[in-house]
Amino acid sequence: MTNIENVPLILIGSSKEDASSISSSLKKYSDMHISNVSTDLKDLRLVLSEKKPCIVMLGPDFLIKDIEKIVKDFEYNLRFVMIILLSRAISAGLLKNAMRLGMADVIQYPLDFSELDPTIEKINKIMKQLLKNMEEEVAIFGKKLENRAKTIMVFGTKGGSGKSFLASNLAINIHQATKKSVLLFDLHYDYGDASLILNIFPKQTIFDLSMVLDQINPDFLNDFLVSHTSGIKILPAPLDPAQAESIDLSTTIKMFDVLSRSFDYIVIDCPPRFSEEVLALLKKVDIMCVIASMDVSSIKNMKISLKLLEQLKFPPDKITTIINRSNTKVGIEVADIEETIFRKIDVLIPSSIMVPLSINKGKPIILSYPKSPISASINKLTGFILGKLS
Repeated sequence: MTNIENVPLILIGSSKEDASSISSSLKKYSDMHISNVSTDLKDLRLVLSEKKPCIVMLGPDFLIKDIEKIVKDFEYNLRFVMIILLSRAISAGLLKNAMRLGMADVIQYPLDFSELDPTIEKINKIMKQLLKNMEEEVAIFGKKLENRAKTIMVFGTKGGSGKSFLASNLAINIHQATKKSVLLFDLHYDYGDASLILNIFPKQTIFDLSMVLDQINPDFLNDFLVSHTSGIKILPAPLDPAQAESIDLSTTIKMFDVLSRSFDYIVIDCPPRFSEEVLALLKKVDIMCVIASMDVSSIKNMKISLKLLEQLKFPPDKITTIINRSNTKVGIEVADIEETIFRKIDVLIPSSIMVPLSINKGKPIILSYPKSPISASINKLTGFILGKLS
């Protein structure tokens, strides 16, 4: 059998007796390093959150529904962690659920080495390839796999709330404030406006990149990203809305993960709805900016969005609330909004003729009118976000 001494094994038994029995059985594998033994299923969450290559042996009496509650929060991290589920009784339903959750294998308990030997061998090969891939990714991208971009999502469910305007200017302002690499990711595949707002005319978009994703390396990637004069990069939405249907969810996640290892910050300009892409990337978001304007419909949508984020268990301290055109006299006060949504508004952005002027000219307001009240508000938002991320 191949050497597996560099891959730690974590044993989580459903009782002290089972953990002790399994640990004794595994002494057969002299090269296997049992780094931790536990009887608390909650420790699986800690293992998955670390994103480090390891093998987890789990069971035999844990309920699959309890395991799922933990695993579903760490789907991406399962590429690092190989889970072997032990069970006293194996059924087709259990096998189906285990495979759906991304587990490496299900083994009968008490242990049968005729089953366990090929499983360990298979996992060892997978781990060797994973470690090789990680080394290659470090060489290619110049960053460790765990070092991922800080991600800010700009979201609003009402058209005309200023979401794309804010995302574009925020990306530029973060680059100005940090001097680090920033990507503006236009996730609004069917009608994205980032290119229009920044006055760029891309030859290739996210649609073209999705067609050749397996060939990505840094030089190749740069061919699909548009450089803006401000210093940020943009991944534009498709020029033809019909192309949006060709970009599936798995492609979006893979693109984001590759790009996340190439930039320090990513600002996502979302579609005005909780699309499957938005919901999938929520797990990778560090700050969620929820924006609304000073009208009843927009405020209602903000309240619904915040409620949905609460139901999705998105951490409230990662949410930043923003009101656009906050000085508009329409019979609504900021205090009324705060009372409606049950939380403080973090940043107010005033209304100004400079906004449509900057959009029509394709010159971001943070660059064309850097001393304007609008730019001052964006500066405040940037400082607020960077403070949360520090």
